[in-house]
Amino acid sequence: AIAIQVVDDEQGTVLEEETVDGKTGDAIRYPSQDVITRYVAKGYELVHNDLETPQYIRVDSPRVYQIRFKERVVSFEQSSLFPEVGSPVYPEMEDSVLWPEGSGEESLHKVVKRTIYFLYEDGSYALPLTEQVAHFYRRAQVHLATGTVLYGPWRSELEDFASVEAPKLSGYIAKPRLVPQWHHLSPAQEDRVETIVYTKMIQKLVLNFVDESQSGSILESIQLVGRSGDAIHYRPDPKIAELLKA
Repeated sequence: AIAIQVVDDEQGTVLEEETVDGKTGDAIRYPSQDVITRYVAKGYELVHNDLETPQYIRVDSPRVYQIRFKERVVSFEQSSLFPEVGSPVYPEMEDSVLWPEGSGEESLHKVVKRTIYFLYEDGSYALPLTEQVAHFYRRAQVHLATGTVLYGPWRSELEDFASVEAPKLSGYIAKPRLVPQWHHLSPAQEDRVETIVYTKMIQKLVLNFVDESQSGSILESIQLVGRSGDAIHYRPDPKIAELLKA
């Protein structure tokens, strides 16, 4: 009898074994291609197949033939198209191994954002918002047969978000005037929202009543106080009438 072994080449373990009987000179009939397809679907890759070429039973032929596999390891980098967890690795194969938990984009790509709004006091937009975005990626090695996922460190092109100074708007005061730098970004941090509010400045207006017949001499001055953009509600008619009577 001839033994056919399916072996995990890295672990040195026999995954399955079958014996084949025959007479001297008979071809060894074993569905090695079906076995290879089945183990590839399980997440292995072929290392060597003793039955790749036709083998015959001879007096001096080996008593054991092996089909050796190793676990397939798939690496994902930043530019990779991330798989969908739970979907087949080999969609064209029946009983394909599935992409394991921890191999999807949610485990390999994180985004940290800071959004800065520029608003008037009534909540309307004074200026378009500013959004700062940092992308973090980490390398992953997915061991398909066992579902083990090994990770590298998180990396990003940005270490900090720059400070943002409030743009000046005529007639308005911004508070705060500066959103400070955000140091030491990490993928574990939550998104942040900052708001800069523009408040109308207090303005003073002097209204002069002038006697043009007296070379523009000022008869009386009234000081009005209001905020930038507010309508002037002062009506000068009563004061004009009073001055005309004098």
